[in-house]
Amino acid sequence: MTLSTRSSASSRTSVRYFKIKLLGDEADRERIIVDKRPDGLDGWDFCMAQGERIGDKYPLDARVYLRDQYPGLKLTDFISNTVSYLITSEPMMNVIKTHANLEIEYLPLSIYNHRKRLHAANYWIINPIGTTDCLDLSRSILMRGEETGEITMVNEYAFLGDRLKELRPSILRVKETPWAIFVDEPTARSFHEQKMTNIRIEIVPCSE
Repeated sequence: MTLSTRSSASSRTSVRYFKIKLLGDEADRERIIVDKRPDGLDGWDFCMAQGERIGDKYPLDARVYLRDQYPGLKLTDFISNTVSYLITSEPMMNVIKTHANLEIEYLPLSIYNHRKRLHAANYWIINPIGTTDCLDLSRSILMRGEETGEITMVNEYAFLGDRLKELRPSILRVKETPWAIFVDEPTARSFHEQKMTNIRIEIVPCSE
């Protein structure tokens, strides 16, 4: 993960956000990939993908089991997944917590290997609560439902900078696609400086 270190008067006053790629480093075939949500959530498993509070409905012994179609066992700071969760190591969680300026649930998670044996116990699901209305509909590339016209997917994101300058959330979800996670520049730089592994991000254009 690299970030430009160039600075200018305009860059100091503008905002920059980065989308976290949930599959991480796709070239690394040895990394863990989680493709199933934890058991025991009793239908509340959508909360952590949508930014809704789960509170005491989250089990204290939450765990995920790796499956044979993804044989990798390499532990990384960000855990690649197909379930739209932000799953992190404790160091990455602490980076997010250090920069956090909004409500976030930090939910402990254990990872079990393909033989159902404990592989790692110090992981976390990070659940930023709520969404932000900041998507630039005119500049983003959108997919809409044929009948309703409702936004079903965003192929390329662009944000309204003015909407973000006042609050400058350290981490956010957009209301149209709450399963996608974005971080601000200070948080992204801390990931880079602390050499967090398996994090792949892409910059989101923000209008001035």
